Amino acid sequence: MKKPHLSLCCAALLSSHTAFAESSSETSLEQISVVSARLAQNINELSASVVVLDEQDISARYQLSVADTLRTVSGVNVSNSGGAGKTTALRIRGEESFRTRLYVDGVELTDPTAPQLTPVLDDLLLNNISRIEILKGPQGLVYGADAGGVVSITTKHTEQNIAGSVAAEAAGYGTRQYAATLNLANETSGVYLSASDFSTDGINAQVSDTSGEEDPYDNTTLHLRANHQFNDALGVQLVLRNTEGETQYDGCYDNTTFALINNCITESEQTSARLSVNYQAQNGHHELGYAITEVEKDYFNNGEFGFGNDGEITRLDYHGWFEFGADTLSFGVDIKEEQDNISGESRDNRGYFAEWMSQRIDNLNINLGVRYDDNDTFGNFTSWRGGLNYLIPLQNAQSLRLKATWVTGFRAPGLYEQAYNDGPFAFGDAAGLQLTEETSKGYDLGVIHQISKHTWWSLTWFNQEIEDEIQFDAVSFQGYLQTQGTSESEGLELEAETRLFENGKLWFNYTHMDTEDSAGNQRLRRPEQVANAGYQHTFNNGDTRWSLYAHMEKDAVDIGNTPLNSYLVWHANLNWDLNANWALGAYINNLFDRDYAEVTGYNSYGRYAGVKLTLSF
Repeated sequence: MKKPHLSLCCAALLSSHTAFAESSSETSLEQISVVSARLAQNINELSASVVVLDEQDISARYQLSVADTLRTVSGVNVSNSGGAGKTTALRIRGEESFRTRLYVDGVELTDPTAPQLTPVLDDLLLNNISRIEILKGPQGLVYGADAGGVVSITTKHTEQNIAGSVAAEAAGYGTRQYAATLNLANETSGVYLSASDFSTDGINAQVSDTSGEEDPYDNTTLHLRANHQFNDALGVQLVLRNTEGETQYDGCYDNTTFALINNCITESEQTSARLSVNYQAQNGHHELGYAITEVEKDYFNNGEFGFGNDGEITRLDYHGWFEFGADTLSFGVDIKEEQDNISGESRDNRGYFAEWMSQRIDNLNINLGVRYDDNDTFGNFTSWRGGLNYLIPLQNAQSLRLKATWVTGFRAPGLYEQAYNDGPFAFGDAAGLQLTEETSKGYDLGVIHQISKHTWWSLTWFNQEIEDEIQFDAVSFQGYLQTQGTSESEGLELEAETRLFENGKLWFNYTHMDTEDSAGNQRLRRPEQVANAGYQHTFNNGDTRWSLYAHMEKDAVDIGNTPLNSYLVWHANLNWDLNANWALGAYINNLFDRDYAEVTGYNSYGRYAGVKLTLSF
């Protein structure tokens, strides 16, 4: 299996994970992906289902939050409860948000204070992001627990000696954002620093709040990435990230009267860091990393402190790979500790994995891997992954690619879930119940037809199941129980892209998904049909770019099997490089002012426009 030069491997590692399906301005033959195996691979060699959005794609689908941009990807759906900064759930192929792993520049963004370990999407804005990769399906092999899908994000940076930018943005609903970046680099070292301050008056979060008051949100984020190359083989990288947010929302309880009120505020701070050392051997690579993430949250009701949460995750990991001709062996070890700093509860997980990847037969890529996890809470679990990817050359430089993947994974019971069952509020079957891991497995089969350099289509069938699912007893409120039966998601993802005219790109994806919980009901907030379509056009020698795209959701239900209205929203934006230093961006979201709800009882944004001015140097 051929690997690119070290510089290309490192660049890809800093980016994340990839897929053929939504290729972007690069041709599929040029794309390198890292997310599937945490090493650089040609996207055409992957059996896994991966999607990559590059900087041009992100710009063409511009939204304020990462979650809103991710909803344009096949097999992904997002639900938001009342606007910017409010609870946001990202589901990949129907799985819960807490079965998704999220990384920024290799740093895991997970909230250990939540009832389940949940990716921190509420505070993640799109500013200064250059690449997003999405890996679909249970991914226990490489990523361990809670990986029912993976999102990996790369921030912008350059290799120039000195570069930077300042930007100011204003949009509807009293939205303002100021951002700055600074990049210093030479042949051996580099430092990238970004800072942003975001604020919005927001919208009235809940329909039941008849006062009409708005629920503001504020966010300040600092991000640092620094690296040094001691020689051709040995290098080190440090990533630091801090986000402080304040969210006002509706639907909490007064500390004294316990009455339902709408004067609610959450103040949060997340601090993450990762230090890694990389060594490039003659025919292999080694990486050792140590990371820590701490999240603190304070909740205020009617201006008075209600309660607070404080948790942290530490992780020590090693990953390496060797090449043996047409074979590659990837292997690793990770040790993770989760801790609730309020209760003092903690647990450890040790994972060991290995994967063999081979291209001994022309046009056929094979991968097979196994992982063993040993967890303090429930014991041990073994995960597997296998895949095939076969290229069939056709006439007129066309090709047909067939791929199949089989994967397994698990989710460990959260510290909060087990502590609740061991605490004074649990009763009945839940009292003292020792929860075990949820198990998951998935399959997908895909075909990709490359018609020309810029025209292709793909069709993927997938099936995923969750057994021993942990759920809170919403009927008797006993506590957390392990359900009997299987939750399932099954569907088709259709994607296509073609070049219109010399400078235009038309893209489309459609997902049809049937979901069923252990009781045989449709799973909540998972539309049966989701479609995205867009057109991107470049003119004026590439200095001006405009795009128009639409998002449709149909046939979803909420709590109590209440139908959610189907909807179609349109978005448009324009990006204009005024000269070598100045750039102007403008956008209109929800172009036709469609009224819709993603969660029953919560409002969504109407039509609003924004403008962004950037000075680069």
